[in-house]
Amino acid sequence: MINGNLIRKERKNKGLSQTKLARMLGISQPMLSQIENGSGTSIKVLSAIASILSIPLDDIIEQPDHAGKQQKEASHAK
Repeated sequence: MINGNLIRKERKNKGLSQTKLARMLGISQPMLSQIENGSGTSIKVLSAIASILSIPLDDIIEQPDHAGKQQKEASHAK
């Protein structure tokens, strides 16, 4: 699963439009929009996004059980 919200947030923080970032990545603007909405893409593109936006690749790629694990840990902490 892709953390599209993080990509969108960091892109905006860097003052980049979807069109500009898409050009930097060599993909179309609609493809970047799909990525920001959580659609999958190649690890190569995700790695390039991470590099350009200066964020760890692991933060972009969410593990399927990661959210469930955090919820379990939070409920055990109560």
